[in-house]
Amino acid sequence: MLRDYVISRPSHSIYTVHQHVYALVGNTPRPLFLPMKDVVVVRTVADLSAQAIAVRDIPTVVDGIEVKVLLRASVETKAKGRRTYAKGNEKVFRSEWLDRRAVAAGLRLTSEPEIHGSREYIDKLPFGWWMDATVFTFTAEVTDAELFHQGVANGVGRTGKAFGFSMMVFNLVGEE
Repeated sequence: MLRDYVISRPSHSIYTVHQHVYALVGNTPRPLFLPMKDVVVVRTVADLSAQAIAVRDIPTVVDGIEVKVLLRASVETKAKGRRTYAKGNEKVFRSEWLDRRAVAAGLRLTSEPEIHGSREYIDKLPFGWWMDATVFTFTAEVTDAELFHQGVANGVGRTGKAFGFSMMVFNLVGEE
């Protein structure tokens, strides 16, 4: 069963967090995780109860339900095999990206999203790289529960899942 586990963050290095999460889940399907200040939320079918501070079953959602969503994503588009990151009016770029991804995840935004864009350094030795790190907070109506559950299980977006991007954390509106 797919669950969210809250574990202590082992390091502020995102690559160390990546290695720690993958060591915990072993040979189970690829986990999603959301690094926060002192903890990491890990979504997996592996049983991490022994390491977890808290455990949460993923709520079942049906069409028409309103959810409050937190999404950390690496916002980009791909054209002719090349990735393009925000240029010029970054808020519009990020907002349009979210609109496309929300529809693909079976959602219709019902509030103006809060958008906080930045970059994060992925510190894999012997070299590292920078990735876009955008945090979205919004409320939305579930328009297609099957697509929504696919987005919850597989992530939203295609870049950086192994480094803590694309995981949708949600609560049913009224249960925050």
